[in-house]
Amino acid sequence: SPRLVDEMTRWIAERAMDTRAGMSLPREIEDAANSMLRGLLVKLDHNTSSDSDALPGADTGAWRQLTAYIQEHLHELGGVETLAAKAGYTRSHFSRLFKAQTGLSPRDYVIAARINLAKELLRSTTLTVTEIAARCGYGDVYTFSKQFKQRAAASPSMYRMQSAR
Repeated sequence: SPRLVDEMTRWIAERAMDTRAGMSLPREIEDAANSMLRGLLVKLDHNTSSDSDALPGADTGAWRQLTAYIQEHLHELGGVETLAAKAGYTRSHFSRLFKAQTGLSPRDYVIAARINLAKELLRSTTLTVTEIAARCGYGDVYTFSKQFKQRAAASPSMYRMQSAR
């Protein structure tokens, strides 16, 4: 509804002003603001785009199948080219459509899915960080640790210790 969009926009703007004023926002608040902003942008894009700008089958099972494929194959996904080919698009067209559907680039979507899986594995298993990195599709633990820390605000080991509390 327009009222909800106005309220969300105002809330996001207030958080942006807090940040500009030098106030540090808790990670949860920042993540919530980013999620709302992504949702607003997707809604705006959906409302202003033609039907040709949507992934075919986005309202049917095709979109769910693609995202399910990503979730199930995190450990072995190739690059964006592989996903684009699976969907039947060029890389650039696929990337644009994917971002319009999710609010994230395909690369950022895959990273977010990998980090979410890693968080679950850190909470629920005793696998080493190296083993978790491999299960999440990372070729090396350094890249995994760097991306994890950027998105979770803690190293994988620290996240595991905090989750055990």
